[in-house]
Amino acid sequence: IEQQLSENQQTLSASVERSEEFQLLIEKLIKDAVEREKHLEERLREKEAVEKLSHERQEAVRDTDKQLSAWRPRLVEEQLELQNLENSRKYILDNFFQRYGTFLIDYLDENPFHDDDESFNESEMVAKLEKIHHWIANFGQVNLLALEEADEVQSRYDFLKEQEADLLSSIQSVKEAIEKMEKTSRERFLGTFFQVNDHFSQLFSELFNGGRASLRLTDEDNIWESGVEIAAAPPGKRLQNLRLFSGGEKALIAISLIFSFFKVNPAPFCVLDEVDAPLDDANIDRFNQLVRKFSTHSQFLIITHNRRTMTIGDYLYGITMEEDGVSKTLSVQLADSSGRPEQRVAAIAE
Repeated sequence: IEQQLSENQQTLSASVERSEEFQLLIEKLIKDAVEREKHLEERLREKEAVEKLSHERQEAVRDTDKQLSAWRPRLVEEQLELQNLENSRKYILDNFFQRYGTFLIDYLDENPFHDDDESFNESEMVAKLEKIHHWIANFGQVNLLALEEADEVQSRYDFLKEQEADLLSSIQSVKEAIEKMEKTSRERFLGTFFQVNDHFSQLFSELFNGGRASLRLTDEDNIWESGVEIAAAPPGKRLQNLRLFSGGEKALIAISLIFSFFKVNPAPFCVLDEVDAPLDDANIDRFNQLVRKFSTHSQFLIITHNRRTMTIGDYLYGITMEEDGVSKTLSVQLADSSGRPEQRVAAIAE
């Protein structure tokens, strides 16, 4: 009985472990979603830094444009004035050469002007020209690549924006997948649970010739961490703890539960080891009827000491010791015996 109960517990543990595997998978997906959110936050911080840099560059470009706008008219005026002076200088030099047949500079070297001569002030003109050249040199260089750098920053911002949209879409997809898995897992679990519960109640009534039994979730709001309780009331008894039942009653309850799972998810082969040991003759007959019913779809291998159980088998296997220390295996085919229906049960006598 303890071995059977252990097998039942292992079966239940397997179901719980399967639920835990689904929970672990869900937690893994949630963890992946959290990591993606962290990655998104990093991308968002990088985007903010890029936006800040882009804003600073745009402010610098606007300041430069303002300075250029402020200095451009003056620069144009000075350039025009310089060009006019240069044209005047060339005109004077050309005109002087045409009229006098010599260069003005050579003439000035030979005939310098005196201080009282105000007809031509060469030093004042040179100083003015030097002042203009000095002002142009001090104007500094204009960053002509500012617009290109702004375009690069904008391109980088657009790329990060696309990455952000992709990450948000991925997070949404993961959330939808998690919700779908949780919904599907919950539906399949509850569907199987209710089917097992219905079959358990039906088989319990068959084996006990009445009474009622059911399976209950200890926490219906959180099925992934909920346990399963067995509520059973044989005929003439009220609902009570399983520990208060006799060995035979516990065995029948366990048989009802095992065959309930077997009915929901049948297997082609089933091994039962001393399941009928604590049962009396009446209960053994009901157990044998249940095995006959299920043997139409599955093959049963039953290990038993009970003669009533042996009679339902197609084949009977036993171990005997005719001589001390020498074991011998015996087999008897019962399926072809007259008056016996065709069955698919093998009984092993120990």
